[in-house]
Amino acid sequence: MGPIRRTINLIVALTLAAAGLGGLGYLLFFAVRFRGWAVMATVTIGVVGLYWLWADYINADPRAEK
Repeated sequence: MGPIRRTINLIVALTLAAAGLGGLGYLLFFAVRFRGWAVMATVTIGVVGLYWLWADYINADPRAEK
């Protein structure tokens, strides 16, 4: 994986994770009223970001890409 692609993947994955989990925190602790679809959407975005981080960085294949 090239360094630019790796950097862009890291930025996008961290942004998704922060937006999803930050949005969930806002909905649970600060929002006056929210609906179930908003909670499901923020959790989905957060999980996608965390999975992206896990797949590309934590569980990365040590072999170089072909």
